[in-house]
Amino acid sequence: MQNGFQLIEMMIVVVIVGVLSVIVYPNFNQHFVTTHRLQAQKALLDLASRLEQYQLVHQSYQDATFAALNVEEFTEGKHYRLMLELEENSYLLSAVPQSYDECRVLTLNSIGQRSGKKHECWS
Repeated sequence: MQNGFQLIEMMIVVVIVGVLSVIVYPNFNQHFVTTHRLQAQKALLDLASRLEQYQLVHQSYQDATFAALNVEEFTEGKHYRLMLELEENSYLLSAVPQSYDECRVLTLNSIGQRSGKKHECWS
């Protein structure tokens, strides 16, 4: 009878660990998604700052490149890819997620407007 009781205890522990895993994993995963999104936002703001400096020197945004701005095309860990859409007097910057993110593409333009799929993506 003693061995049967230990098996039941072990089964209860396995069930408890399973239930906790189902509850905790989505929150744990969401933390990483949020962290990567914050890195993308920071990268877009840094890129915008560098573009403004470039425009002061060259009087145009149009010929700016990642190399000229000394910026990497991907965020750390390659979770987002940065993209430039440049015109002479304006730009649109995008951060495209390389894996699932409910906010999808984050954008920032030359007049400071920010967008994502949901309003709270930039909060």
